[in-house]
Amino acid sequence: MVDLPEQVSKLVQRLHNTNKVVEFCVAYSGGMDSHVLLQSISVVSLHFPLIKLRAVHINHGLSSDANIWAKHCADICRKLAIEINIISVKVHLKSGESPEALAREARYGAFRSILRAHECLLTAQHQDDQAETLLLQLLRGSGPQGLASMPEFAPFAGGYIARPLLTLTREQIFEYAQEQNLSWVEDASNKELSYSRNYLRHEVIPLIKKRWPAFSKTVSRSAQLCAEAQHIIEIDSHAGMQDVLLDKQTLSVSALNAIDEIKRKNIVRYWIKELRLPGPTQAGMQQIINSVINASRTATPLVAWPGCEIRRYQDRLYAMPPLKKHTADLEISWDFNSSIQSPIFGKLSVKSLKGNGVKNIVAQSENVKIVFRQGGETYCEYEKVGTRPLKKLFQELAIPPWLRGRIPLIYFDNHLVAIADFVVCSKYKANSQELGFEIIWEPAWSY
Repeated sequence: MVDLPEQVSKLVQRLHNTNKVVEFCVAYSGGMDSHVLLQSISVVSLHFPLIKLRAVHINHGLSSDANIWAKHCADICRKLAIEINIISVKVHLKSGESPEALAREARYGAFRSILRAHECLLTAQHQDDQAETLLLQLLRGSGPQGLASMPEFAPFAGGYIARPLLTLTREQIFEYAQEQNLSWVEDASNKELSYSRNYLRHEVIPLIKKRWPAFSKTVSRSAQLCAEAQHIIEIDSHAGMQDVLLDKQTLSVSALNAIDEIKRKNIVRYWIKELRLPGPTQAGMQQIINSVINASRTATPLVAWPGCEIRRYQDRLYAMPPLKKHTADLEISWDFNSSIQSPIFGKLSVKSLKGNGVKNIVAQSENVKIVFRQGGETYCEYEKVGTRPLKKLFQELAIPPWLRGRIPLIYFDNHLVAIADFVVCSKYKANSQELGFEIIWEPAWSY
C-alpha cells in the first residue's frame, strides 16, 4: 500500500522550501481522486502548522446531480474542518464543440479567478490521466509541448499549480481510498463513450494494457522526456527572442526573417506564451509565417484565433488579446474633474500644471466630449504653422492603423482641443502665465 500522505508531504515540503508556498487550494470535485488528495493534504497539514488549506468545488450545472455533489463536498470539508468555496459556472454548449473542453475551460477560468497570489492549486490528476492526455495530444498531432502533457508543478494565475498524485496509478489511489474508507460521488458522464477521453479509457487503453501492462508508466515517462525536450526548446527560444524583441509587445519582422524558419516558429510560440496568450495551432503558426511575417512592409495583415490576434505594421509583429468592438460615431461626455475609463481607449485623467496643458475654460466646461476619428480631421499645434492632417501625426508616432480609430480625441464646443496626451491644439493651450490642465492617457493596449 502506497503511503499517500508521505507522497503529498514530499511535494509540499519541496514547494515550501523552494517557493515559500504555505497556502494550498485543493480542486475538489467530490470524485475519488480529488477526495483522496483532499484527505491526504489534510493529514499532511497537521504536521505543517504554517500551512493554510482550503478547497474549491466548481459546480458546472451540467448534471441533474450537480447540487447533490456540491452538498457532498461541503459536508466532507465540514468534517475535515477545511474551508470550501463552491463556485457555480455556466457552460455554454455550442454545436460541434466538446462539452469536456468547455467544462474544463470554465473550470480553470474559475480557478484563475479565485486563486490568491502565491497560493498553490492542487489537482488530482494521476499517472493514468497523464497517459490518456499524451494519447489525446498525439492523436491531435501535437508537438513536444503538447506531448509533455501535465507538469507536476508550474506557475498558474499569479500562483502555482501542482499535481501530487501524478506518479500514482488509478489502482493505487483506489486501494488507498478503500483502506481509508472514503466516500465519493460517481459522475455517470465518465462512462459516456462519446467523449474522447472516456473512449480511450474504457475501450482502447484496456486492450493496450493486455499486451503492455506497464503502459501508463512508460507513456508517462515519454511525457516527461517530451517535457525535458520542450524545456530545452524554451531556453533556446528565450535566448533567440532577445535578438528580435523590440519591446514586450512586438518583435522585429526583419530580424525574424533572418532566422531559420523552425527556430522562427519556436520563438514566436514562446513569445505568445510569455504574453499569456493562447497559442496557435500548427496551421495557425504557418499562417502567421506566410500571411503576416512574409507579407509586404506596407500590408497590415491579421491572423486571429480565440483569445489572440497577431498583426503587423511596418517592421513590427504584434500579439494581443482581441480588440473590443466599438463604433466610430460614439461620443462620450467627460467632466475634467474626474478621470474616465473605457475598454475602447483606456483611461483619461488630468492634473493641474501652470503654463502647460489645456486652458481652464475647457476644463471647467460641461461641453467636453471624447470622440473618435472619422477621417479627414486636422489640427493646429502651433499658430503660425497652420493646420495639418491628423493622419500625419499618427504616421509620425507609428501608431498602427487598427488603433488609430481608438485614440481619444477631446472636443470642446465641437472644436478639437487635444489628441489624447500627444497634442494640445494651439487655440486651447494654456500660456506660460496660466494654470493649465495636463491630460494623462493610459491606453487600453500596449503598442
